[in-house]
Amino acid sequence: MKKNLFIAIVSAMTFMACSKQDSLQKIDISVPLSVKAGISIEARTKTIISGTTFTDGANIGVQVLNNSNGGVYETGALTNIRFTYSSATSNWSSPGFYLTSTTGKVYAYYPYLTQGTNDALFTTIPATIPAVTNTGSDIDYMYATPLTDEGVLVSNAAGKNSATLTFNHALAQISFVVYKDNYPGLGNFSQFTIEDAVGGTNWIMVSKASGDDLAMNISSGAITGGEKGIIGRILSVPCTLLTTPPSLDETVLRSQVNATTLVAPTVGMGASDIKFTFTIDGKLYTVVNTSALSWEPGKQYIYKVKLSGTDLSISSVTVTDWTTIVGDDIDIN
Repeated sequence: MKKNLFIAIVSAMTFMACSKQDSLQKIDISVPLSVKAGISIEARTKTIISGTTFTDGANIGVQVLNNSNGGVYETGALTNIRFTYSSATSNWSSPGFYLTSTTGKVYAYYPYLTQGTNDALFTTIPATIPAVTNTGSDIDYMYATPLTDEGVLVSNAAGKNSATLTFNHALAQISFVVYKDNYPGLGNFSQFTIEDAVGGTNWIMVSKASGDDLAMNISSGAITGGEKGIIGRILSVPCTLLTTPPSLDETVLRSQVNATTLVAPTVGMGASDIKFTFTIDGKLYTVVNTSALSWEPGKQYIYKVKLSGTDLSISSVTVTDWTTIVGDDIDIN
């Protein structure tokens, strides 16, 4: 009798253990999402040429959406996950996002901005292109190439627990190498403006003074909204003009840039459509473009501007691909 009772108890325990194990196997295990994001250049315009890393405390936004319906990844999941960089540890921290067996599409952007409630879907973030500000204060808006195709979709069930993000610049960079030739003055360069040279065109767009609707699409980088204006930039540190012609070597030329800013991309500008004005030794010097222009996102346009006597001219324009920012793997640990 005791032997039969013992067998019954063991059998019951074995059944319970098996049932518990089967139940555990059916649970949708979730794991926290952690991010590593390395970049090849600094995110701010004041260090576009020489910067190499995100600054301490920099924030990026990551969004994971349900691949089947394009909605929120899971009920109650965050749609705007902020990751903050620590230069001391070279790590990124966040409130936490959990990847389950649901397949997800990944989007990311810089800089991180609060978007209402953290479970509300959004496709754009507000952007700012000030009409007047100091050089070096422009914000380098970026978006990651969306991970939406098979093979790059994330899912804990599929074992796809990492992803590589490539960040792209949404704005165009306009830079100047201003130098003097047979100019008797000191050549103290202190500020510049960029504007439409003729009426009826809207090439130069800035943030609205009120009710601004300037925005960047986080999946395409498209810049929309704003209003026609004049971009005015005051050099944070006035500089003395070069006394020799700019270098023909692209790397050296970049190091000779003495003023730069970011603008909304625009294409199709004709000759004499854009007016540049430079303040040198307290006097204004104006020049217009002599050939057709297109300012594409992610490209740097370096204008070589020569001050000869009292005449200003654009001697040449160098167009170079602005260094693409490549993020490290996103790891789900």
